[in-house]
Amino acid sequence: MRVLKIIQANTEIFNADQNENQTELEAIKTVASMSCEGNEIQKKDFEIRQTHTAICNLISLGFRDTAADIAVKLIPEAEESQHYKVAQDLCDRLIKHFFHEGNIESVHLYKTLYDKFTDLLSYEHESMLLYGKAIQNYKHLHPLETDELETLLNAIKKKLPVDNLWYHFYYYQCKSLMSSGKELEKIYLEAIRYFEKLHFNHTSFIVYFSKRLIQYYEKNNELKKAKTLIQKQKILLNSSSNN
Repeated sequence: MRVLKIIQANTEIFNADQNENQTELEAIKTVASMSCEGNEIQKKDFEIRQTHTAICNLISLGFRDTAADIAVKLIPEAEESQHYKVAQDLCDRLIKHFFHEGNIESVHLYKTLYDKFTDLLSYEHESMLLYGKAIQNYKHLHPLETDELETLLNAIKKKLPVDNLWYHFYYYQCKSLMSSGKELEKIYLEAIRYFEKLHFNHTSFIVYFSKRLIQYYEKNNELKKAKTLIQKQKILLNSSSNN
């Protein structure tokens, strides 16, 4: 019943009535249908995925024409927000729909778009692996190849306007690898504040940068700051384990 416990512990996020008799499936449905009170990127992210779910349900129920109309409108929004998996799936569903309708011109149109989004997904996946491996490698190499790291950082920056989590995680990691002294402390604090202010619980990201900041304080003999952060981290982890 972990999903139900999460809802009960975070009513301000899920805006759900306290119902201890709710089943795990009902709790999952509550999460799936929830609205988002976060920032604009988070709200848009939820809207796109919920609209996608609605389209899938309409098709399953037999309301194919309405589902197709909504899908056609959602694809450009999904592309703009770089939800390529959603856009790809919608194209796949529209291809089937227009084959059924005998609209071969539209079939070709959405097949072309399907191939486009498939390529983008492949590039995005390969980039993610590249960022992850490069950052891990740079952590263990001395001296750092700052030109290469700067190129990597600039590539990651392009994703930041439409991403809340992973690219910000890569971004702060890159910045920390390129920083030292008080600038490094500033980057860690900025990263922690960023993930703390998101509308959702992102303990793992906060803990990651908190550990790095604790190591920084211990290395620079700022033991009081390290102790304070360790206590804060313990409270955070205890809170997370109760969800």
